[in-house]
Amino acid sequence: MLSYAALKLTGTRINVAREQATYFFSMQSPNIVICGAAFFMWFKETEMKYSKAVNSIAKVTFGIYLIHDHPFIRTLLWQKLFKLNENVNEKWFIPYTIGIVFAVFIVCGIIEAVRMLIFDKLNGKIAEGMEKVVYKVRDKVIGIAVK
Repeated sequence: MLSYAALKLTGTRINVAREQATYFFSMQSPNIVICGAAFFMWFKETEMKYSKAVNSIAKVTFGIYLIHDHPFIRTLLWQKLFKLNENVNEKWFIPYTIGIVFAVFIVCGIIEAVRMLIFDKLNGKIAEGMEKVVYKVRDKVIGIAVK
């Protein structure tokens, strides 16, 4: 943060410093990779108690990410529905954004939970049907019926 502030301040006089002020916060920055590895190692060593609520949220989190980060949905949400670019200079922008994040998380979580329910039931039926087919083929190839 201090490097950002220093580069931002010097950027008022030197254009190169202003352009590089956010380098350490970009996704290609070594800082991001190091922080990600450090968080991974920290959580790997941390002992956590079982929590049904945390596990329920964790189950749908990857689906939430995939839903809201799809290019079509991303454009729909941030540019057309919530128009974040137009509201960025408003004094209520931060609470507005926090509310949007919670709303998107909840709505996408519900969508993912419904998807999981549907596909869990569907996968069970497909697996049962495939098992029957495999057994029939096996029985015809081997020539015996095992029950």
